[in-house]
Amino acid sequence: MVIRNMIYSYKYLLATCIFLICGLFLIPQVQAVQTGSVVVTATVFSNVSGSLSTVTTNLSEIPSDGISSIMVTVKVIFVDGSLASNKDVVISSNRGNLDVFSVYHGDNLVVGNQGQTDVNGDIRFAVRSLAPGQSTLSVQADSINLANRPTVTFTPLPLLSNLLLSVKVPFVDKKVVILEPDSNKKNITLGGKLVNTQTELQISFMSLLFLFVILLSSPFLFVWLLIIYRRLKRLILQGEKYREKEDDFLSQIYNLEQKIAADQQLELTKDNQIFEAMGKPKKN
Repeated sequence: MVIRNMIYSYKYLLATCIFLICGLFLIPQVQAVQTGSVVVTATVFSNVSGSLSTVTTNLSEIPSDGISSIMVTVKVIFVDGSLASNKDVVISSNRGNLDVFSVYHGDNLVVGNQGQTDVNGDIRFAVRSLAPGQSTLSVQADSINLANRPTVTFTPLPLLSNLLLSVKVPFVDKKVVILEPDSNKKNITLGGKLVNTQTELQISFMSLLFLFVILLSSPFLFVWLLIIYRRLKRLILQGEKYREKEDDFLSQIYNLEQKIAADQQLELTKDNQIFEAMGKPKKN
């Protein structure tokens, strides 16, 4: 009986030790779970009006030189008509990173496409591009899409400003560049996209050689053309003189014919008078 009680006592003691050991490992983990941070997602509704707010541009068309820019003015208005100050505004283009945006902080212009409205609910952006085309601008104010979506056009630059003129040399398979645009206007990387803004024109070596010969012989060619011009001018003057002589000669012939006709008429008249005196019929 005593031995049995001792065995039960050891069992209880062992169970108590196991319970205490488990408690030491489990309790901190339970506390960690209970005291962990909880992320709560909530939808916050904005009072910004997408229809009352406006997006305007000072220009509708500029050259795509990467320097000229269009100013975009955004005025954010609440649904009650009051001005929305200190609201986050983001602007974007349907052409993605081909268009570069900057935002005005006072009078300073900083590269970026987002900022906050001032006390009047206004914020200004500038947009420029090196890629010709048409861009539609979209604006979000306080996560609300504004109804105004202006369209701006970036016109192509003149051909010579982006022209790359090269000649392919025969037998060596080598290209020699004669005319090259500004190094800043070759291949432009905008937002990770490579934009090729140059136009390459390659001419044959024989055409270049022919042009070179023409240029070298141009002084002689000019003298030769001048001699031909003078000869042609001389021939024209001589022709005019011959024409004047011919007109004078024809006039003399005409006058002589008129005189002969008059003399014949006078002689015919005299003959008719004689025949009339002799009682003979007149001549016709």
